[in-house]
Amino acid sequence: MPAAWLAAAAVLCGAAWADGPEEWAALYNGRLAGAVDRDPAQAISVYDAVLAYLDEDDPLRGELRYWRGRARLDLGQRDGAIEDLQAAAEDARLGPEARTFLGRLELTESTVTSLPFTQDFDDGERSFVRGWPNGRRDDLSVVRLSDRPGQVLAWRRNVREAESDSILLAFAVDSAPEQLRITARADAFDARLRILLEDVEGRRWTAPVLVIPSDDWLSVELGVASFVPAEAPASRARPSGAAIRRIEIRDVTAFHTADRGENRLFFDDAELH
Repeated sequence: MPAAWLAAAAVLCGAAWADGPEEWAALYNGRLAGAVDRDPAQAISVYDAVLAYLDEDDPLRGELRYWRGRARLDLGQRDGAIEDLQAAAEDARLGPEARTFLGRLELTESTVTSLPFTQDFDDGERSFVRGWPNGRRDDLSVVRLSDRPGQVLAWRRNVREAESDSILLAFAVDSAPEQLRITARADAFDARLRILLEDVEGRRWTAPVLVIPSDDWLSVELGVASFVPAEAPASRARPSGAAIRRIEIRDVTAFHTADRGENRLFFDDAELH
């Protein structure tokens, strides 16, 4: 076996024997087939065989389904890959990694490619994606409310001590975005949101924290030039609209109020131009 394969084996099997040599040997062989031999079809056949052998409650199933999902994606089997990755997202060990992978995949697939961009959610479509690693896709839905015509985007939140969470919008456009507009309302209690931009180099830019009321809709309008560096807000540096590639709406309620527990955030009439 080449030295590179031995190195890969050491990484893959560092904690192997805690789950049994037979299962881990099969997992190792399958992952090596996909990663080293570049043969995802062979990897899938190994995962299929091991999954058929394992009990439904075997703790190894989540990891096997995660890697089978990755291999299926390599083969272009998107639906089967998503099914496996969603199952892995419920696994205690692989859940955060699977949710992160799913989130990044969904964000790539929903990237906005032209400006101006508008979305009122009336047709059920949404380009915003749930943040990771804690978020699940069904935390976002499109609903109807009695105080708003048409449909709106609903983000289900559970505000916990010292925790924040986010939804994301990605775009790859030729012209530079100059302004973001969106209308928002909270449900159970007022929320605090921070809107951030991220550029192609991974630098982050922030606007001031917004108070989102639970008794009325707030219209938010922010120019890209008004954002400041997230790590150094006193700096005079400003983002270049042409370099911005992602918008993050982050719920930071837990850091600004005593409110905790279930809440929902509603969004409508999103515009980027």
